[in-house]
Amino acid sequence: MNLLGGFGYIGGCYHKMYGGERNEKTDLTPKQNQVLYFISTVSNHTFLTDPYRDIDTNLTTLVKVLESMKDMDDAEFNFVSSGFVYGECVKPKTESDPCEPKGFYSSTKRCAEQLVKYYCEAHGIKYRIIRLCNVIGGFDDKASEKKNAIHFMVRQVIQNKMPVLHLNHPDEKVERQYMDVSDVCRAINMIVNKGGHNENFNISWGDVVSQKELLDYAHHSLNMNPKYGFQKRDEFAESIHLKKVELCNQKLRDLGFTANLSPYDIIDELIERETK
Repeated sequence: MNLLGGFGYIGGCYHKMYGGERNEKTDLTPKQNQVLYFISTVSNHTFLTDPYRDIDTNLTTLVKVLESMKDMDDAEFNFVSSGFVYGECVKPKTESDPCEPKGFYSSTKRCAEQLVKYYCEAHGIKYRIIRLCNVIGGFDDKASEKKNAIHFMVRQVIQNKMPVLHLNHPDEKVERQYMDVSDVCRAINMIVNKGGHNENFNISWGDVVSQKELLDYAHHSLNMNPKYGFQKRDEFAESIHLKKVELCNQKLRDLGFTANLSPYDIIDELIERETK
């Protein structure tokens, strides 16, 4: 297996767990005919500072890699995407539900999925599209308010700082599904080895939960009273805001997958690691 983007948060964890040949960041030529592709931007907010970055990374780079695979024998391309391509989720989204993404990042990820599908079908490349829920846990030295925010804010709680929740009122719920990065990598590996070709797969587990619920749990685990700052979303943040993102995981469960850690187990592990 050739990993592209294998030095990042999820790709690096996958490599640690399962190995594979990793390309350096500037090397876009696959070394094997089976590719697991992690290259991606990570936030809708990149648009504000560099509107071309999502396009260059998520689309142009992708096509360059696909172009280098079109003459390979028995080629297989596994594309790691995002559950944010679905947009707002009133109910759990299945892999066949329509996608209505918000923001440049989410929109380019959805466009990338379509490019993968059409390109691979045109050139006889087998493919899988793998959509992830929110990934937390493990070690992420680049965690911030915009990337792996739960990890960033748990660190703030441990340091007795006041996390800022971007809510329009304190009782508002912004709900997501959260999975530990190691569970996500196990799910990716199972899909790559057992999932059908030319299909979409959701990776998620458990019910939706809000940031505040997880952070309340972190406070109580540290015998602290929850305390937060609250900041209303500005016009741009409101334009990309999703109240709820929930992915149906039936296809993943049908492959035999079960997550090892609940979101609360992940918070326990983060606290244990950060307080050593």
